[in-house]
Amino acid sequence: MLIFLVNVLRGTPVWVWAILAALVSVGLRQLRARSIKPWVVFVAPVVFLAIGVLSSGRHGAAFVAWTVAALVSAFIAAARPRGGNIRYEAQSGLIHIPGSAMPLFFMITIFLINYVTQVMFAIDPTKATSIVWQVGSAIIMGTLTGVFFGRAVAIFRLSRNHSSARVSSGSARSIQ
Repeated sequence: MLIFLVNVLRGTPVWVWAILAALVSVGLRQLRARSIKPWVVFVAPVVFLAIGVLSSGRHGAAFVAWTVAALVSAFIAAARPRGGNIRYEAQSGLIHIPGSAMPLFFMITIFLINYVTQVMFAIDPTKATSIVWQVGSAIIMGTLTGVFFGRAVAIFRLSRNHSSARVSSGSARSIQ
């Protein structure tokens, strides 16, 4: 088993490890509180949205499953934001986001599901044509991507709602 694992890791292209390193770096930065422009909340979710569209496109049913899962979970996450103490400050135009492990969790989980799925397809190419493998992984990845994207929508909406409301420029609005 150990030899098998070592061979899989050795057979993984270097660019895959570079992606993992970048994800870990971005995720670790999100463990700390930060102040960002509202549009920045979409950077990582949009990247994962693109990855999801590209990786779920092998089978029509997988693409439909990924899309439905992403839309439903994004809608639910956007409608019920969970962020605790996320604030928009009108004066600076910045959103203040407390540190959270959730973005790191979502990024690493999506990466690992993609990685394991691709390894399985490389080991047994018949799985790549199996609707169960295609749809199953697409639903999981779509759900995670949707939650990630929906959270970004909820955070961004905080800044839009604040700028449309007539409040003093020094005030802040929060979502819990």
